[in-house]
Amino acid sequence: MTPLDAGPPPAPAGLPAVARHNRVRVPDGRVGEVIGFYRTEDEHILVLLDTGGSKRYPRADLRLLR
Repeated sequence: MTPLDAGPPPAPAGLPAVARHNRVRVPDGRVGEVIGFYRTEDEHILVLLDTGGSKRYPRADLRLLR
């Protein structure tokens, strides 16, 4: 199991910087709020979905809402 970290790691080149409490759109079109970061080789971000529940997504799969 990987640790969940509250602070965002640096964004890889070409990907948007995502911070805690940012609103994002996930691949299936739902919207949610970033609530944590998994520091792994294939960095994942934990998103609290507006429809309920939470799920991990790779940073590259998220679209930052402005």
